[in-house]
Amino acid sequence: MLKHCLRKFAYVPKQKLTFIDGKSLIMEEKIIGSIEKSLKISWGVVFSFSYLISDNSHDVALNVGLSMIPFFGFHANLILAKMFCVKKLYLDEDGKNIWVQTYFSETLNKVKIAKLEFEEMKKFKRFNPMLKIIVISSNASAYISKSSEIYYKDVLDKILECKEIQVGIPNK
Repeated sequence: MLKHCLRKFAYVPKQKLTFIDGKSLIMEEKIIGSIEKSLKISWGVVFSFSYLISDNSHDVALNVGLSMIPFFGFHANLILAKMFCVKKLYLDEDGKNIWVQTYFSETLNKVKIAKLEFEEMKKFKRFNPMLKIIVISSNASAYISKSSEIYYKDVLDKILECKEIQVGIPNK
């Protein structure tokens, strides 16, 4: 009875959540990965163009080196943005925990929604506009990018307000 009353205070999503292996994908970052792919293609185009307008190998190396300086700066900023970005955010099937995966990690980190902490970090704001910075553990934090593809916006908003999500129909 008490459990039923407490679950009434949890947020009920507007759409039915789909769970695969006990997790529902709430948000996924795809833009940074596509920017990186286009950047790799651009490097090849610069090299090809420099090869066409140069008549010896020394000129090719000089032209490629000078024309790629802006790409190196952009690539360094992109790596810094990827380092601290949340790649995927899952909701656990109990509605009380989230699973966070960052770009350079294949493991999922479990964080309780009720104990969710946020951080204010201004030094990486110029690289990629961010929604919130989540503290994953005592020595790790990651930010949710504004360019992320959000599948359940209402659920993400309630998670960022540290409110639990009512996943299933409560027992009566």
